[in-house]
Amino acid sequence: MAKGFIMEMYHNTVQNAQGDIINGATITVTLVSSGANATIFDKNDDALSNPFTSGYDRSKGETDFKAADGIYNVQIVSGETCL
Repeated sequence: MAKGFIMEMYHNTVQNAQGDIINGATITVTLVSSGANATIFDKNDDALSNPFTSGYDRSKGETDFKAADGIYNVQIVSGETCL
């Protein structure tokens, strides 16, 4: 990551419509402008695969990633269900 690069941190708990925590969902981050997969990083600024599996703390369904300042679509899928 280049010095001075502006990054946004996204942090969420993955849940279904009933509020149940979902562990191990597949998360894909795409650029709104092109639909291409975004370049994303973990909380330690290491490159993160895209898509990636949610849950650095799987017992709580928590997940996070960093991306350059911009507008993104974030798709979360668990099994065959898009959350």
